[in-house]
Parts: sequence; C-alpha cells; structure tokens
Amino acid sequence: MNQKEKKDKTQVQLIIVGESCVGKTSLLYKYTQGTFREQYLSTIGLEYFTSEENVNGINVKVKIWDTAGQEEYKSLTKNYFHNSDGIVVVYDVSLKSSFDKVQEWINSIQEYSDKNVQIVLVGNKIDLEREVSKEEGEKFAESFEIPFFETSAKEDDSIKNVMKKLIENIINNKDLTKKGEKLSMDKNNNNSNNNRCGC
Repeated sequence: MNQKEKKDKTQVQLIIVGESCVGKTSLLYKYTQGTFREQYLSTIGLEYFTSEENVNGINVKVKIWDTAGQEEYKSLTKNYFHNSDGIVVVYDVSLKSSFDKVQEWINSIQEYSDKNVQIVLVGNKIDLEREVSKEEGEKFAESFEIPFFETSAKEDDSIKNVMKKLIENIINNKDLTKKGEKLSMDKNNNNSNNNRCGC
C-alpha cells in the first residue's frame, strides 16, 4: 500500500456489547475471519479485531472492541463508549434475560457516548429455539430509531450486513456533520462581514 492510500483510508472504531454468552466474539470471528468457533471462551476484559470495508467508494479501516459481558467488566466497557464511532448491541434470541438487559445497555450508551454515535441492535443465535420474537426486537429498535438485524454466527454471514450498515451510517453522519460545520462557519463569516464598518 502506498502513502496516498494510507492517508486516504478512513478509520472507524466500533465496540460490540451485550450480556455474557450472547455470541459477541463468535460474530466478530465470523465477520473478520469467516469462521465459527464451536468452543466457547469467555472474553476477559477487552479484545479487539480489525477489518477493512469499502463503503460508497471509501476505503475504511475498522477496529472493533470486543467486550466482556460480565458485571465486573461493565465499568471498563463504559470507558470505551466515548471514543467509539459505532456500537453493536447484541442479545441472544434464545435467552430472554439477555434481551431484557438491552435497555440497560442503551441507557449506558446514552450516558457515556458521544451524541452522534451510531447504534445497531442485533438478535443473535436465530439457529436456536426462540424466547424472543423478531417482532419484539423490531419494536424495541423502532422505539430508539436504530437499525435492527437478526443473525446466526453459526449458520450465516449476515453479520457482514450489520457491520456494513453501521459503517455506512457512521460515514454518512460524519459527512453531514462536516457539511453542518462548514455551513455554520460560512454563516458566521457572512455575519462578520456584514458587521464591518463601511467607513
């Protein structure tokens, strides 16, 4: 890769959250390596994965923090919210208690994250017997006006659609923010010119 390509590459930082055992790490292995891990290993603290995407002709380097869902690590996870461009909130459709905790995760995101952070909600493990219907997930996501997906790290690649949608939203939001800042600056400059003395 030459120096220009490095300079032109946009970087985004994501974090994936949810209760323990909902399949966060398995989703990231599927997304970044295309593999499914049969053996469950609980994440200790935080780990990170990397990937690259091309979104609307923009090369994007993606860094994704994988978090532990256990209670003792939640304060550590919250420290990473502020610097994240996007957050994936995951629950297990076969475990109602994990869905019941989604509201707490959203509350923490709203408290500790930047106001422009992009969020997606993911119901994972659709290959298992359900305790949470698709309609319940959709209704919750609609109440917060965030995208909703269902996935199976074991049986499909839909996590790729999740990540692509999230990254697209981040890129589009950054473009809108830059345009808004430019318009604001232009307006201020015009006001400054109008206030000058014509002597």
